Amino acid sequence: MDRTPANQGKCCYYSHVSAQFTVQPGRYIEINTGSIIYNSASPLQCASYCVNDAEFVCNSFDFCTNDQSCHLSPTHTDSGTTMSPTPSCYHYSSTAL
Repeated sequence: MDRTPANQGKCCYYSHVSAQFTVQPGRYIEINTGSIIYNSASPLQCASYCVNDAEFVCNSFDFCTNDQSCHLSPTHTDSGTTMSPTPSCYHYSSTAL
C-alpha cells in the first residue's frame, strides 16, 4: 500500500514554477502578437502552460481573473513592452533570459 502523502512533491513543483516568473498585478501586455490563449483556473496552471508548451517560446503570460483567461506571449517585459493597467489581470514575466 502506498503511504505517500497526497500533496508530496506538489509544493516543490509549484514553488519552482512560480519562482520562474515575476508578477506585476493590475497589468497586461497590450500587444497580443503571437500569443496563445487558454482557459485557466489559476496563475499556476497558466505558468504550467507557459513552461510546458514545447512548440511555443513563452517568455511571459497574463492571467485575468474576470474571464479565467491565460495569454501566453513570446514577449518579455524587459524589452520595453507596452503594458496597460487593468484591475482584473496579472502579468507574469519569466526570470530566465
